[in-house]
Amino acid sequence: MTYRTPLKDERGTTLVEFTVVLTILLALTFGMIDFARYVYAISVVRAAAQEGARAGLVLTVDEATAATAAKDKMIALDLDRAVVQVQKGAEIVAATVTYQFEFLTPLGSVASLLKPTMDDAFS
Repeated sequence: MTYRTPLKDERGTTLVEFTVVLTILLALTFGMIDFARYVYAISVVRAAAQEGARAGLVLTVDEATAATAAKDKMIALDLDRAVVQVQKGAEIVAATVTYQFEFLTPLGSVASLLKPTMDDAFS
């Protein structure tokens, strides 16, 4: 019986394979985290627009107070990146919330093909 001894060229293959697989897994993991943040931000922006319109219509407050109610609904988002506009008419209130989302990972440059600025309006 002959036994084959491993070649010296094959010594680091496990380490190389591990680093390639780890890089791919980390990229996928952080990409999913960024995508979840994006979906959460869309949901919060939509809820803030609804709250601003509801506050202006049901509570019959002025436009500035309705905009403040919309911003109060934006939990865990940077309010400096948010623009809230509320217009009141005779029987209608329109609230528009715009938020500039920023991806944390470098994968965001690929994902920037998505719509990184969120606009939501409710009347």
